[in-house]
Amino acid sequence: MKYKYNSEEGTSPVIGHLLMVAIVFILFLIVLLYCMKFEIPLFSLPEEIPEIFVITNILTSPPDYDSRIILSHSRIKPYDNSLLEADIYCNDALLKCRITTLNGHDFIPTNHFFVQTIGGTGCQNTNWYPKEKISLDLSNGLIKPGDEVKIDIISKTENKIISRDTFRVPL
Repeated sequence: MKYKYNSEEGTSPVIGHLLMVAIVFILFLIVLLYCMKFEIPLFSLPEEIPEIFVITNILTSPPDYDSRIILSHSRIKPYDNSLLEADIYCNDALLKCRITTLNGHDFIPTNHFFVQTIGGTGCQNTNWYPKEKISLDLSNGLIKPGDEVKIDIISKTENKIISRDTFRVPL
């Protein structure tokens, strides 16, 4: 059937062009806001936790698997070690060895928390300075060769994880 008038075709190129321009403009604004670091709840990505305190080595050996974790400060800013605490995970399971302070003078070793001692240059003073190390001596049998160990360092003042590192114990 042939229409007499163009308006009877049911299409409107003007409205189509306006909708296309509006959609492109809205997408441009979303990308611009995202690039300017504005928080967009629907499009925000989870914040990556840096590796400020790095696991340099984990020593564990049979028959009793006495475990020692060596942490090193890898950044520039010193941290007050009495305001830091640590959670240790083995194969994604939280171990019962919560360390409530990384200050060697304030740390009280107890069998209830499975941490025998902490030592090293990073826990001797009030601050943990760059390139200093802390050694965590854990109870026997907690970590074995082949395990994947993750340590979260938590700031008591901010109540959030400020550093995370993962290390696979060599076989």
